Amino acid sequence: MRSLFILEAFDNIYGGEIYKAVCEAADVYLKPMKPCDIKDNIKALSRCEVLFTGWGAPVLDAAFLKSAPGLKAVFYGAGSVRGIVTDEFWDSGIPICSAWQAGAVPVAETSYALIVLFLKKILQFSAQYREQRALFDIYAGKPAGLYEGVAGLVSLGAVGVRVAMKLKAAKIKTLAYDPFITPQKARLLNVEAVSLLEIFERSDVISLHTPLLDKTRGMVGARLLDAMKPGAAIINTARGALINEDELVRVFRGRPDLSAFLDVTWPETVDENSPMWDMPNIFLSPHVAGSVGVEARRHGRMMLEEYMRLLHGEPLLYRVTREQALTMT
Repeated sequence: MRSLFILEAFDNIYGGEIYKAVCEAADVYLKPMKPCDIKDNIKALSRCEVLFTGWGAPVLDAAFLKSAPGLKAVFYGAGSVRGIVTDEFWDSGIPICSAWQAGAVPVAETSYALIVLFLKKILQFSAQYREQRALFDIYAGKPAGLYEGVAGLVSLGAVGVRVAMKLKAAKIKTLAYDPFITPQKARLLNVEAVSLLEIFERSDVISLHTPLLDKTRGMVGARLLDAMKPGAAIINTARGALINEDELVRVFRGRPDLSAFLDVTWPETVDENSPMWDMPNIFLSPHVAGSVGVEARRHGRMMLEEYMRLLHGEPLLYRVTREQALTMT
């Protein structure tokens, strides 16, 4: 099928052997281009039947669809498609597939690793050791360790489920809050379904995996943070705007026993004057929990496999519906 690659992050997602494999299976009739190149290749776009894209994709609006009247499928080698789909695209009935499950893998791995580090109090002890520059009683207060530790997961989407399975394998007691959880899913994942407030009241470590929607923006504020048990920690590898950071700063200044690891913030780059930079109980990282470097090739591989299903008339495993797109992170 006549195919094009249009995106900014081509090499990260489809580089190397993946691009060669696509070219062997499809008629890739033009070298990969960026959305800004479309205007110079309108005639070439008119021949396109399959679009491979990802981060830095063109918006699939009425103008794009008019320029690509033969388009039969879109393979999006990234996560949420909310930023590129339009009503016109959904009305066209053209299938769009996303590599959201591939993107969930490194986020789940990182989140699980951070849960273990916080349960062992390695990050907390490291910060204390650096500050005191001397050994101290690591047995004071609640003992560190996974044994009898309690993890709390907020939302059980693609990432949350993967984290829950890792916690189950490690026999770590796990609480979960998700408005859509069923008793069957809770049993499968070996989680105790509780309210959002209970997650904060009972967990030693809380990990956020909620999509950013109007109703979830700022959902974690002073009320929940104040409810955290002594010595507890919160991890955010989802979306920065889920946490009201002004209230986080206020609560954590008054509760030095609490800890936070923020891989994502709002805005994405923390203001250089933010007090979070200088707070020893807040750890910041530059949004690295997701696919970094060649990890993104997992996305491209998934879309190549999905294309092969299309080619052979098999069901598409990662097709996104209009309803699913509304709740994607």
